[in-house]
Amino acid sequence: MTLRIGWYTTARGMGSRKLFAAVKTAIDSGFLDAEIKFVFMNRATGESESTDAFIRELLDQDIPVINFSSVQFRKEMGVARAKNSDELPSWRQEYDAEVANLVRPYGTDIGILAGYMLIFSPDFVNSHVLLNLHPALPDGPIGTWQKVIQTLITERKTHSGVMAHVAIPEVDKGPVATYCKYPIRGEEPIDLVWQNIDKSKDTSVLFNLIREIGMSYEAPFLVATLQQFARGIIRLESNQLNSTESIPIDVTKETLLSRGNDKSFLKT
Repeated sequence: MTLRIGWYTTARGMGSRKLFAAVKTAIDSGFLDAEIKFVFMNRATGESESTDAFIRELLDQDIPVINFSSVQFRKEMGVARAKNSDELPSWRQEYDAEVANLVRPYGTDIGILAGYMLIFSPDFVNSHVLLNLHPALPDGPIGTWQKVIQTLITERKTHSGVMAHVAIPEVDKGPVATYCKYPIRGEEPIDLVWQNIDKSKDTSVLFNLIREIGMSYEAPFLVATLQQFARGIIRLESNQLNSTESIPIDVTKETLLSRGNDKSFLKT
């Protein structure tokens, strides 16, 4: 049965658009038995040139686009922007309730959070099956991608990875469905950079290189992960993962295959 995907993004940069392009290419080629039912953006037309450009691409491909600006909604509610609060503002609960109404008619099996810059409310994640990517191994660093890379450098790790986990009310703590693993040491170019930081103590070049390597794996990893769902190897039922295999599933081989075969979309 064709996997029905809902796509959630702010489309702020090229990284999220590359994720979408990789999945769409896999679908169009017949490699992935799936359909993108809609793309939801928490921005309206005119808020960002990057978002507007992505909208034009989607419309050219006849993909349904749902625009609903979170900034405009907050302003219409007369609420100031929250500053460094761990609690989700009350207006966000109302916003997500409207989002739920907007996406309900499309009928999806899974939602992909790809560069979506908001945290969904507990009510939304409890009623929608959502998959999120985190740029680390299941036992790797937590936090933002910047914190992850800094921890990898500080602890002098030899490997990192990407994992896909189910979104639950507790941020980045949902059950992990899949992961892939890749080296960040052991090859001459990057090892030379590691050696240089021992001398100069400047980690900026290494930081950027690790980020580049990680981003080159994210899109093919997502395609490999969606294959697991499309083929019924992993099933999501009431936000619980079920599989005939041990979860999380290591899709490193499948990721490497996709990464090598699609140089136009799957490499940075």
